[in-house]
Amino acid sequence: MERQVFALVPFEAAAPAVTIGGRLRVGAAEPGGTGLVLELTFDVRSQPEHHGLAGLALPRPPAGVAGGPGEGARRDGLWEHTCLECFLAPAGQPHYLEFNLAPDGAWNVYALDAYRQGLRPAAEYRSLPFHCRIGPEALQLELRCPLPSSWHGVRAIDWQVSAVLENLDGGLSHWALRHPAAAADFHDRRQWSRGELL
Repeated sequence: MERQVFALVPFEAAAPAVTIGGRLRVGAAEPGGTGLVLELTFDVRSQPEHHGLAGLALPRPPAGVAGGPGEGARRDGLWEHTCLECFLAPAGQPHYLEFNLAPDGAWNVYALDAYRQGLRPAAEYRSLPFHCRIGPEALQLELRCPLPSSWHGVRAIDWQVSAVLENLDGGLSHWALRHPAAAADFHDRRQWSRGELL
């Protein structure tokens, strides 16, 4: 799949003054290989003259870790705070993966059987090292990881990237490629995109 460039939009009208963009690619781990790899970059930036990042609750890596590559703990409920997310499915299939990444290195990968059904930790993932850098005006996160061997032979991917941002007062905003429903719902396939693998 060609590298996809994305820009997320907030569901809430009173969202923080930031932009969220990035790049996603799913492809062969090596030329001629059968394994697939996910490459994902998030770039969260303050809008000019707004310093929006300063108003966010951003969990920091433990002292001495300096942002990566993260070997943080696998934790549930990351979407209750600032969390960057990616959803992937073999095109047209009901089952999918949900990747959750927190700025402090915490992570989780869930496998689901269908829309919000059968949520469980994906057994293929024992760790998920990724890089996260947080500066005064930008947060950048980079992930490169293999996809399960059961995905070998997949020719197209349905995908969605999203984010939950927590304000310092505890309020949450929900960001995605699009919001077709009356409530923010990252699992809604109507807001996903499709990419053909090369």
